[in-house]
Order: sequence, then structure tokens, then C-alpha cells
Amino acid sequence: FLTGLDGGMAMLLGQIALQIDEGSRGKSFLLFEGVYCLGSAISPGIGSFISFRINILGWDINEGNSPGIVLAIVWLLFLIFSLFLPGTMWVETGTRIEELDVSAYEDEERSSEYKQDGDQSLSEDHSSEKKPRIMWDSRIFCLFFLMFTNMGFSSTATFYAPILALDHLHLQLIHTKLIFLNCTIFTLLVFTCFHVASGYVEERKLFATVLLMQLSSISFLTYLAFSWNQVTDIQYYILLLYICLGMPYFAYPFGNSILSRITDPQFATFIQGLSLAILHVAFITGRVVVSFVFTQTSLTYFCFGLIILWLVGIIWYGVLYKRMAVHD
Repeated sequence: FLTGLDGGMAMLLGQIALQIDEGSRGKSFLLFEGVYCLGSAISPGIGSFISFRINILGWDINEGNSPGIVLAIVWLLFLIFSLFLPGTMWVETGTRIEELDVSAYEDEERSSEYKQDGDQSLSEDHSSEKKPRIMWDSRIFCLFFLMFTNMGFSSTATFYAPILALDHLHLQLIHTKLIFLNCTIFTLLVFTCFHVASGYVEERKLFATVLLMQLSSISFLTYLAFSWNQVTDIQYYILLLYICLGMPYFAYPFGNSILSRITDPQFATFIQGLSLAILHVAFITGRVVVSFVFTQTSLTYFCFGLIILWLVGIIWYGVLYKRMAVHD
């Protein structure tokens, strides 16, 4: 929870896809990925306050390395706990698929036996058509694009905001920590509200709400770019709103929940793992790009680039909105 489980989340999502029925899969993805996203969002805030100084047998533990030591202890406990998990907890890849498709497989076998002495070529064509394959369409690419742009921008909210607060707005370190503490509380409330709302509102509508939140955050960042040379008290609150609305991972659970509905369950493991890979690529890309944003001109260009990307994504999503709720 504290670290977001990182790459191990892909295996967990694969098990959810294999063990949970299609009707409950979307809500399960939202729940588990919400925990993953929430842990990744609030861990920097928690880590900034887990700092202490102690000396153990000559080993000096201070404010700089104490959060890492606590994290190592947490991961060690996770490792020990995982060693005692029952073997029946995990389902091998393909086992659940075979159980779900056993009737279809038997029908195919009977059809092959009946037609074995008949048209052999027709039987081969029939079996080849039954081979499962991923049906790539514009909906999948649209969701991947939106999740990439969401994470690429959101990673800048947590990476660029401290630099902006300390170097440009000249805030103290404690003030910056308090800003992120407020954003952590806001993230907790938003995920709680989204989880409750998911029982009454479709994921595609909540996903559209997240897109509008991101656009609002980009508009606040654009305001900071235009008012670069005029540091006022209102910019402190603008920075707070920018971080709150631009916190990472709001769109990720809903995007994966929609993906689980519009794609074949057989490929849920691969699709969810691919979305996680896109998440990490966007995370690295966003931080590399924002590392060159230190002037008003570069920040303005960065904001306009984000606006263009998000407008393209929202228009694309709007065109495919009706198809996002069904599996073709």
C-alpha cells in the first residue's frame, strides 16, 4: 500500500482477470487499482514525515535515510508474508480460460470429428478462426493515449511542484510538505468518492470527469506561467489546486476498468500489464520533459503542449464514448 506494489501489480491484475467473473471484474479492477494508485499518491507525503535520528551500533540513521530504511522493513515483511501464502491462491495462466471455454472447446472437437471425413480444408479454416487473438481497435489505443498523457502530466505535478514552490515562490520546506499533506488528504477523499460513485455511475462517465479535472489543473499551471514575474499570495493557493487536481493515477483505475469490459477476458492479463508498462513509460517521459522547464517561456510552451494533447484525447474519447461501454 505504501509503495503502490509497483510492477507486482501487473501479476495481481492478471489474477483478478482470471479468477473474477466478468460482471464483477470492472469493480474489482477499480478497487485494487484504486489502492495501488492511492498508495503511490500518498507515499511521498507519508515518507516526508517519517524521519528520525538514531544511532544503532555505530550506524547513523538520520532524516535522509530513515524513510528508505522504513520502506525496506515494510518490503521485508511483505516478502515474508508472501512466502506463507497458500499455493491454491494463484491460478495458472490459461486455467481459468479453459474452465470458462470448456463447452465451446467440446463443441469444436465434435465439429472437427464430424467433418474429419468431409471437407478437411473447411475444418482447418474453422479451427484457425477459433484461435483467440487480440482485436485491436481505436478504443484501446484511445484509452492508452489518455492514460499516457494523464500519467505524463500527473508525474510533473508531484515532481515539478516542489521545485516551483521552493525556487520560484520561495516557500519554506515545511510549507511545501504541508501542501503535499493537504493534497494527500484530498486524494484520499477523491478516491473514496469515486469508489462510492462507481456503484451508481458508469466508469466511462467517471473517466470523463477525471479528464475535466486534469484540464482544470493544466489551466492553473498555465496561469502560473503567465503570472511568472508577479509572485503573489494567490499563487500559493493556485499551486495547491494545481497539485490536488493533477495528482497521479485518477484516470488509471477507470481506464483499466473500461479496458476490462471492452476486451476479451482471455487477454485481460496482457492488456492490464501493457497499461502498467505505459504508465511507467509516461512517468519517466514526464519527468524527463519537465526537467527542462525552468523558465517562463519553457513553462508556457509546456502548458500549451499539454492543452493540445488533452484536447485531442478528449475529442477522441468523445467520438468513441458510446462504444466504451460494450464489448464488440
